[in-house]
Amino acid sequence: MDTLTMDLDGPRKGVLVGRRSPYPEEFRNDAVALYRAAAGRRTYAAVAADVGVTGETLRSWVRQADEQAARARGTDGPVEGRDEELSVFRVATDRGTGVV
Repeated sequence: MDTLTMDLDGPRKGVLVGRRSPYPEEFRNDAVALYRAAAGRRTYAAVAADVGVTGETLRSWVRQADEQAARARGTDGPVEGRDEELSVFRVATDRGTGVV
């Protein structure tokens, strides 16, 4: 009789769980690039409609791309928000207001 073994610790970080995407990696990367090229002028839903996926699917691809980039940099998460927050803080500090 065959026995199945399970990883009782749960999925490890960086391990994909679930089914494989029906969309090729190049298509997903291109969709993410289109969203980023819009630089906040278009919503996930608007860009997603152009490429034929849902807004949630595109949002997921963008998040995955951010996580992969963070792992490649050796950090735990996206750095963009932290950098943006630091620049706002520096501007407020330079003005001497201390208010962010």
